[in-house]
This record gives sequence, structure tokens and C-alpha cells, in this order.
Amino acid sequence: MAKKNKETMSFRVEPDVKKEFENVCRKIGITPSEAICIYLHKVIARQAIPFPVKLDVGDPASDFESKFPAPRGKPNPRGKPLKKSVTEKEKVFIPKK
Repeated sequence: MAKKNKETMSFRVEPDVKKEFENVCRKIGITPSEAICIYLHKVIARQAIPFPVKLDVGDPASDFESKFPAPRGKPNPRGKPLKKSVTEKEKVFIPKK
């Protein structure tokens, strides 16, 4: 089986968040890169963030909405209806090592 070409993505995150994320990934037996790939595949499959985005009062990320305001106009930028159900393929995604 031929390997697919991969692209590099780079982003900034607080050092303590990075460390905790790496610890969680290690505990569940995947690399941080595999975890991010799972997230990206879910976003693409659902055409949305695959979980509700809510903030608790006092959450350190409470300025999220000021940094990333909700888009105005159509809730789905592609104008397609969002999936309501999860397909069998979306239920489990285990990256190949």
C-alpha cells in the first residue's frame, strides 16, 4: 500500500495545554498528530465541529467568542444541510500506525 503524501500544519498553543494534550494522547495510545488527524477527519465528515462548543463562566478560554466571533449570515458556509446522523464509517476512526 502506497503512503499518502502529508502536509504540515503549524499552530500555537499554551505550553501547559500542549503538555496535558500529549499526556492524554499517551494514555490513550495515540500520538498528538494522530489525535489531530482524527479531529480533522471528523470536521470534514460532519462539515462542522464534531462537538458542542460551549464556555463555562471562569473558563480560561472565555475570551474565545471575542477572538473567534460567530460568522454572520448562513450558519453553514457551504450552504449544504448539516448531517444529522453519524455513519458507520464516522463512528470509529483508528489511524494506522
